Amino acid sequence: MKLVIWGLGFRGKTLVNYLGNQYVAAIIESDLGKIGQKYKGINIISLDSYMKEYPTLPIIITPEYQFQKEISHKLVECHIYHFTFSSELPPNIRYNGKFDIDSYLDMTEEKLNICLYGINAFSVVLYIMLSRHGKKVKFIFEKDDVKQNQAAIVELLQLQTVNSELLDINESLYITTHENKTDLNRMFAGKRWVDAFRYADTREEYRNLELKKFHNCYADKQRCFIVATGPSLIKTDLDILSEKQEFCFSVNSMCKIETQWKPDVFVVSDGKFFFENQEVIRRYPCPIKFLPDDNIEFWKQRKDGEYQMHRDSIDAYDVLEFSEDITQIVNTQGTVTVGCIQIAVYMGFKKIYLLGTDCNYVFGSSSNHFGGDDKPDMIDHSIASMLKGYQMCKNYADTHGIKIYNATRGGMLEIFERVDFDSLFEGGE
Repeated sequence: MKLVIWGLGFRGKTLVNYLGNQYVAAIIESDLGKIGQKYKGINIISLDSYMKEYPTLPIIITPEYQFQKEISHKLVECHIYHFTFSSELPPNIRYNGKFDIDSYLDMTEEKLNICLYGINAFSVVLYIMLSRHGKKVKFIFEKDDVKQNQAAIVELLQLQTVNSELLDINESLYITTHENKTDLNRMFAGKRWVDAFRYADTREEYRNLELKKFHNCYADKQRCFIVATGPSLIKTDLDILSEKQEFCFSVNSMCKIETQWKPDVFVVSDGKFFFENQEVIRRYPCPIKFLPDDNIEFWKQRKDGEYQMHRDSIDAYDVLEFSEDITQIVNTQGTVTVGCIQIAVYMGFKKIYLLGTDCNYVFGSSSNHFGGDDKPDMIDHSIASMLKGYQMCKNYADTHGIKIYNATRGGMLEIFERVDFDSLFEGGE
């Protein structure tokens, strides 16, 4: 049993690189220029070829969110229902972090029956991996809440299922494959279970302990500014920050804009942006850079000041957690600015000012960013997801003696108390 990956874009390549040809049988592409070629020794095929050659293999759809519905509709029209989405995979797999798939075998050291809870891309991958290692696996799921594609996967893989009423079997090890901590803690209370979704986070080899040196290293400073790239940002704001020698964070496309001001810390969480702009990022004159832990070739030639960051930006969580330990993971829910807030708190800042966080992104607009070009933004960013991440930060700040202010000139972000940017430099503030 192997998988078929739909899409050889950034996400598809990342997943293929992670799983390799021992798990991936073929790659479906719509681009006629790619069909008939190979990637990493794996055939690139059309949907028609899949239906003729691989109709019994499950598909993981990898393109960006705005294309997933279109692809799933196309599959359903062809009466193909056994598909899942790469967005259901945990961070270390989605972003190809340093934790290979066979390492999950360590979850099952005890000689117990294995029950996987959840039907999604991750459980399918784990099922194939465990089966390859001779493990007998059964599935648990709520039958009243099974979607059409999940039911098709159960039928395709001929999965052995266990009724949820039998969860008190003491000889079983339960492995959960999605993030829903409230329900999981209730359902598996008193039983032997492993949170596979967060399993990599618990492993010492997955953490970047080098980042410990940043813990409370700036606790003596009064404040910091997190400078995002919203269109309300103006050059004179940056000039003031430079003149006053304020400690600043900034993000993503700022590295492509010519400004005399430069941040003290530069953060990128988007793997695609990182991959497409790696040389610009490397040349950007900033002393501390937190960058994604994927893009293996980049890290083979690591330079001083470049630090690997395990990040997590999955939008489907029922429970969001503010990361107190950035050596383990940084939650960039909805926007990299949320990740910057966690890094700033870890560094010891107690007063944080946001600037350029307009939070009014418009799909297809060419005016979403400070210093942007004329190209329309075709990534479907979710404002709701951004707000969810910002609310997580506010909830944490309010209970830990941290003040977060919004100094943005206008915009739509109203979660944090607003302050006038210019007033921050009057009267010795």
